[in-house]
Amino acid sequence: MSAIIGVIAIAFLILGILLFFGLRSLQKQTDTTLHSPDGSKKLDKPQNTGIPDSKEVTTKVVPPPPRISSVRVVTPTAVLDAKRTVTQISQDSKDNTLLWAGMETPITVHGYAIQNPLVYWSRGSVSPDEASCLDITLPVGQSCNPDTPPLPYWPCYSQLTPDQRARYLLWLSTGKDSDLEEIGYAFLYFYGLEKRALIDKRDLDSIVPEVQRLLERYRASRSFNAYLGSFIAYMAALRLENLSEGDIREYFSDMTTLTESMTMVGLAWYAQKGKPLPWQLAYSVARHFSGVNIPSAVKKENSYLEKLFRARYLSMFSGGLSVVPAKNPYRLEYKPASPSILTNHSNIPGKTVPTIEPCPIPNPLGRKKQFSNLFSLLDNCVQDVKPFVTQLSKGKGAITWQTYASLPEELRATIPHPDQDAWDRLFEEHRQEKTWALVTTSSLAEVIGLENRYRLTVVQSRNLVQTVRDGGYIILPDIRHAGNSYQWDETLALLPLPADSKGDLSPSFPSYALMLELGVGIAASDGYIDPTEQAHLHTFFEENFVLSSFEKQCLEALEDLYYQKPPSLTRLGKRLKEGLDPDTRLSVAQYLVGMTTADGIIDPKEKKNLDRIFKAMEIEEGYLHWLLARSGKVDPADAPVVVHSGTEYTDGESIPLPGTEIAPSFAIDESAVAKIQTETMEVSAILDKIFTKEETDSGDFVLGGENEPKNIRIHETSSSEYFCMEGLQPRYVPVLEKLLTAEVWTRDEFVHLVQCHNCMPQATLEAINIWAETELGDFLLEDDDGSVRVDRDLIES
Repeated sequence: MSAIIGVIAIAFLILGILLFFGLRSLQKQTDTTLHSPDGSKKLDKPQNTGIPDSKEVTTKVVPPPPRISSVRVVTPTAVLDAKRTVTQISQDSKDNTLLWAGMETPITVHGYAIQNPLVYWSRGSVSPDEASCLDITLPVGQSCNPDTPPLPYWPCYSQLTPDQRARYLLWLSTGKDSDLEEIGYAFLYFYGLEKRALIDKRDLDSIVPEVQRLLERYRASRSFNAYLGSFIAYMAALRLENLSEGDIREYFSDMTTLTESMTMVGLAWYAQKGKPLPWQLAYSVARHFSGVNIPSAVKKENSYLEKLFRARYLSMFSGGLSVVPAKNPYRLEYKPASPSILTNHSNIPGKTVPTIEPCPIPNPLGRKKQFSNLFSLLDNCVQDVKPFVTQLSKGKGAITWQTYASLPEELRATIPHPDQDAWDRLFEEHRQEKTWALVTTSSLAEVIGLENRYRLTVVQSRNLVQTVRDGGYIILPDIRHAGNSYQWDETLALLPLPADSKGDLSPSFPSYALMLELGVGIAASDGYIDPTEQAHLHTFFEENFVLSSFEKQCLEALEDLYYQKPPSLTRLGKRLKEGLDPDTRLSVAQYLVGMTTADGIIDPKEKKNLDRIFKAMEIEEGYLHWLLARSGKVDPADAPVVVHSGTEYTDGESIPLPGTEIAPSFAIDESAVAKIQTETMEVSAILDKIFTKEETDSGDFVLGGENEPKNIRIHETSSSEYFCMEGLQPRYVPVLEKLLTAEVWTRDEFVHLVQCHNCMPQATLEAINIWAETELGDFLLEDDDGSVRVDRDLIES
C-alpha cells in the first residue's frame, strides 16, 4: 500500500515540473511578440496628416515632472506615461522638420498625452521658425510653479520658459477647454490653426469648427475675439458664393454677437442672395455701423436691448429689411494673428507686404441711406431701455415696481411684474363673486410700500395707477381722469385687464364715466336711487353709446362704487367749470336736468343739489328754472324770463309776454325724453373736450385748441429774495407770498387771488403742495369744502 502511495506522489511531482516549464516557455513567446529587442512595445504606426506626413516611431520620453498643488493652475487628473500612449513621437523621424498632428492622431510630449492635437511639432528647431511648433527637444518644467512669469505679447513656443511650456502642454492635454489665466496660451494654439488653414490650406473642415469653439469658450478677451472673428469671416468670404443659408448660419451661429468683419460677410451674403436680414444680423449691423453710443450699463444688460430691438424690428420690418449692394465691392482684408505669418519680406529692403490677399465681397454699406431707419431704430431702443437698466443697476439687479415702471412697453409682456402675486391675492380676497373688487387706497398703497398719510400726493397717486396697471389691473376712478389725488381710506374699484390685450379704454370713456358719476350723483340726491332712475340710466347708455365689453364692465364697477358712496356734485361742478367754457357748461346743465326729471318727480333735495352744482359751474339760477319749466316741472309763469341784454354793437332781446298757465302733470313726456337724450348725446361729445386737455409743465390744464395766453407778465423772484421758496415754479411764488399773509382763505378769495395771477386754482394748489412736500416734508395748503387753510408754521420752521 505504501508503495502505491509513493508512485502516485512521484507522478504528481513529475506532472508539476512539466506544467511549470510549459508555462514559462509560453511566457517567453509572448514577450518576444510584444516587445522589441530594446524592450519597448511594438505598436501599429498610426496614420498622420500633414506636410510632410510624420513618422510614428517610439522614442524615449522624459517622464512628467512631479506635480505640486497650486491655486493658480489645476493639476491634471492623469498624465499618461509615455509607455502607455497610443501614439508616440518616433525616434527615427527626421530632425528639424515641421510635422502636423491632426484629428484622431494623439501624441504625447514629455508625458502630456494630447488627444486630437491639431498642432505642429518637430524634433529640433525648424526654419523659418513657426511660433506654435512643439519642439520636443526643448526642456519642460513644472506647470504648477507659482513663480512662472507671464507670457510675452507675441508668444512663441521655442522662446517660452520650461514652466510656461509645461502650462501650455497641460492645457493642450486637458482638452484645450480649461480656464486660462493668460489668453496667450490660446493664441499660441490658434497660430498653428491659422497657418494650417491659410498657408497650407489643409484640414479646413476640422479647423473652422475648432476656431468657432474657441471663440465661444474664451469670450473675455476682446483681442482674442477680434482675431478669431476675423478668421471665421475671412474663411466664409472665400467660399461666399457657394454657401447656402444653412452654411452661413453654421459659420455665424449667434448673429447678435458677431464681430465687425463677421457682420460684413454675413450682410454681404444676404445682399448677394436678395434675402431679408434676420433680426439678429440687423442688430449686429446697427450695433457696429450706426455710430450709436451704447452706454456701458446697457451693454452689461444687453439682453434687454436685444429683446426690445427684436420686437420693434419685426414690427417695423414685418418681412425683414432687404438691402442691395453698392456697385463697387468691399475688399475684406485679413491681418494674421501669428507673428510667423504676419508679413513676408519683400525684395525691397525695409519693406513688407501682406501674406494674405484681400477677398472682395458685396458691399451693401456702400449705400448707407438704406440703413437709416435701422440705425434710428437702434438709437430709439437704446434711449428707451436706458432708464430701465439705470434703475436696475441702482437696485443691484433686483426688479422693483419703480424699475418695472421704466421698462419699455414691448418688454412688459415678457417680464412678470414683481408684485403680481400681491395684486392677484388682493383681488381674490375682495371680489365677492364679481368681476371687480372694491378695495381701499391703503391696501393698494401698502403693496408698493407707501407710508400712511391722509391723502396721497398727485405723484404718488399716478404712480399707484401705473404700477397697478403694470401688474395687469386697472383702478377706477382713474386719477388721470378724475384730476385729483386719492385719500388713504378712499374706496376704489380694481379690475383685471382682459387677457386678449383689449383692455385699452376708448378716448371717450372718461366722458362716459363722468356722465355716469353726474347721473348717479343727481339720482342719489334725495338719499335713494329709484329703480326707474337706475333703469333710465342703463337704457340711456345702451341706446346712445357703443361700448366694448370691458368698458361696460368698468361702468358697472363704477356704478357699484357710486351707489355705495355717491359722488360729490360740488366737486364735479368745479371740475366742469375749470374744464369747460360757459356755453359748453350750459349743455351739460341740460343733461343734468334731464336726469333729474327722468322719474317724473323733482325731490327738494335733488333741486337743492342742482342749485349747488349750477352755482359751482357759475350758471345763473334763472337758467335752471327755465330748464325745469321747459321740462314741465315748473309753471312757466313762475319761471324767470331769461333774455340777452344789449351791447354797444347789438340789440338786446325783447321781454316776451308771460306764458299761459300749464296744469301740473307728473306724466313723463316721451317726446321731451327723446329730446333730452338727443341733447345728452351732444353733451357726451362735449365732455370729451375735458379730457383732451393737455397738462403743461406747471400742472395747468389747457383745452385742446385753446390759444396760449399772450402778454402775461410772470413775476420773476430770485432765490435770495424768497430763500424758503427755492424750487417752486416762479409763476406760483407771488401767489404763495400772498397766501402766507393769512391762515384761512375762503374759497372765493382763493380763486380770485389765483386768477389775478393768471393761474388755475386746482393746478396752483397741487403745484404748491407738491413743492412743499418735497422741500418741507408736508402739504402747505389744506383744501376744505369752503376754504383753504395755510400752514404758515411749516414755512417759518
